Amino acid sequence: MTSSRSIVGTMGFAFVVSGLTPLALALGWLAVPAQDLPVPLWAMGCAGAALVFTGLSLLLPESLSRPRGLLAALSVTAIAILFDWIALGRVQGGWRFMLDSLVNSLALRQNAAHDVVVLFAVLLSLLSLWSWMRWIGHMAERDTGTPLKNAGRKRKVQQSAE
Repeated sequence: MTSSRSIVGTMGFAFVVSGLTPLALALGWLAVPAQDLPVPLWAMGCAGAALVFTGLSLLLPESLSRPRGLLAALSVTAIAILFDWIALGRVQGGWRFMLDSLVNSLALRQNAAHDVVVLFAVLLSLLSLWSWMRWIGHMAERDTGTPLKNAGRKRKVQQSAE
């Protein structure tokens, strides 16, 4: 189990490192003119945040299931937002170039490629909704861990009588 945990840790570290550059560009920590970028800064920040959240959720220990669930829900939501913007928003700049290359590589018509993107947007939105509902349900359930106080003599007698 330790070797698989080290592989997951390495993958998590790789996700965090790969997401830092787009996130730093979007936050303005790296000076690049916005007109030189093929996508809006918020979309780049959303993609970088998705990678960082995914990496952090992989790096957290399994005992911290609630923070891991929150980071995973944030990651899926960030990806869903990007696909929703591509599918339902105005496709401009680099996204138009990406869709054109997708159409050419798959030998599809423009409408078919857009239908594929819309399908992924809907599926990712549903997955995002499911992950948030699962995380909220996990937060609402009681932790049945170790009690803070000993049961006491009277309570032990009552439990043994029942």
